[in-house]
Formats: sequence, C-alpha cells, structure tokens
Amino acid sequence: MNFITQAGRIGLIIALGALVFRLPRANASHRAKVSYGHEIAPIFALHCAGCHGLSNASSNLRVAQFEALRAGGDIGDEIVPGHPEQSVLMDFIEGKRGPRQRMPQNSPSLSPAQIAVIRQWIQEGAENDRAMGSCFDLRIPRIRGFDDRPLEVRARITKPALVIMSLRDPVSMRELYVEEGSINSPRDASNVGAPGEWISRTLTWQQNWPSSLWLNLRIQYAPGVPRDSVLIAKAREEQRTSKLLRSACPPL
Repeated sequence: MNFITQAGRIGLIIALGALVFRLPRANASHRAKVSYGHEIAPIFALHCAGCHGLSNASSNLRVAQFEALRAGGDIGDEIVPGHPEQSVLMDFIEGKRGPRQRMPQNSPSLSPAQIAVIRQWIQEGAENDRAMGSCFDLRIPRIRGFDDRPLEVRARITKPALVIMSLRDPVSMRELYVEEGSINSPRDASNVGAPGEWISRTLTWQQNWPSSLWLNLRIQYAPGVPRDSVLIAKAREEQRTSKLLRSACPPL
C-alpha cells in the first residue's frame, strides 16, 4: 500500500512537471513592445532632427514627426514594418553603406542600445503608440514694435530636448513661423546647442504679419524638468520669461 502511494506521488510530480514545461514563459510572451513616444521619438529628435527636421529635411526625409517618418523620403523603403533587414534606415544608422554614409552624419554614431531598440521597433511593426510625455513651454504672449526692426530671440535650455520655436498671430493663433532644433550633450553637428548654452535667432518682419506677435518655445523629450531655462525677445524693448508652462503632449 505504501509502495503504491509513493509511485502515485512520483507519477503526479512527473505529470505536473510536464505541464509546467509546456506553459508559455511569462517574460517571453508578455514582453512590453517598444514605445515610439518614450523610446524612439526622442532618439530621432535629439540625434537626427538637425538634418532631417520638419523645416530642413535632407533627402526629403523628416524623422522628427511620425507621419513624415513613415512616409519616407527620396530613397524609398526607409522603414518596412516588420522587416528591419529590408529597411534602408537601418542600413544608414548601422553604417552598412560605408562610414561616409553612416547616420547621423558628421556626428557620433548611435549607441548599440539605441540601434537595437530602433531595430526592435521596426520588427514589431513600427507603430505610433502616442505615448504622452511631459512638455514645457516658455511663452511671451505679446511682442510689439517688431514691424520696423528685427526681432532678436535668445534662449537657454538646461536639459537635452527637442525645442520648437513658433510665432503666431495673438488673435487668430495662426502659425506664422516655426523652426525646430535639438539641444544635446555633448553637442554635435546635428544640434543647435548644448544644455545651458545660449542659442539665438534674428527674425525680420514679414508683410502679412501683424504688428504684435505671440512667441512660444516648446521643450519636448527633456529628461526631467528644464528648470532655469530662459526665453528672451527684443524688438523695441526686451521681454523675458523663465516661467515654465507644463503640459502633457503626444510625440510628434
């Protein structure tokens, strides 16, 4: 009787072991997909927007906005969802077309971890998860006296980030001018500045612009709060702000 009981126990253990062996591994089957908003968009914004931004797209490839990125540029097949090995973008960032065509050009290459996560994102379908992240705005709501002299704009951003400067009609909020650039450390050829450096622009009034303008500097993909950042505008008189307006916004 005791022998039969012991044999039954052994058989039960073997059966349970076989069942556990056949169950899917939790880590393998429930691994989170790569987030475009939190992982991919910041890489392109901080390392590639200098040559492939919305306003200065080399080869007509714009990587700082999802729809434009997926539309591709002059080469074609930059991203083939599910197939990183067929995606021309991977050839360039991995340097498969030679060191002179490795991207980012004239700048340090992306790290192996950054390249791996882009490859994984493409393998998973290259989708936009629209993950919300923190955005910060520096805003000067009304700049006067701009119609008869240049507008001098200066800014100091204290964190790596994509920065988007825009001028709008303060009444209709119609966008009149927009320019983007990246702040990164260490600064390279694709960046407009490093954290803590002053960046500047001189703008000339256009005929269809109103005499009073709304100036905004958006700070996106910053790793933390960019405290002590400053925006300065000077036409007839100098106006400045360091007040950060915080909001949540999806990736571009």
